Amino acid sequence: MLLPSLTNQVFSEVLRGIESVTDSFGYQTMLAHYGYKPEMEEKRLESMLSWNIDGLILTERTHTPRTLKMIEVAGIPVVELMDSQSPCLDIAVGFDNFEAARQMTAAIINHGHRHVAYLGARLDERTIHQTEGV
Repeated sequence: MLLPSLTNQVFSEVLRGIESVTDSFGYQTMLAHYGYKPEMEEKRLESMLSWNIDGLILTERTHTPRTLKMIEVAGIPVVELMDSQSPCLDIAVGFDNFEAARQMTAAIINHGHRHVAYLGARLDERTIHQTEGV
């Protein structure tokens, strides 16, 4: 599993859920952190692939051409988490950030609130879609 952040609690919860499944099937989850740096993701992926891994879990949809080529050549299952709307490499598990933010905003307004503020985290692709839905 390649994670862009170790400080975002969402990722730690996701990792716990993944390990609860992989452990029960006798797999060990390998974790690499790349700090939202595409070049670092490349290096981490290259290292992971040298271990002859059986599958890959990603949380971002944007990758360097070299990263995409390594994934293609590896020929292993790839699961992309967090966003189910963008085109995926293999398997997507997530939700529509735009639609989730739109429904949340509509619910707040329907409850009579008129002064709404959105506080988001790092300005990444998911945050941009959430902001567009507000």
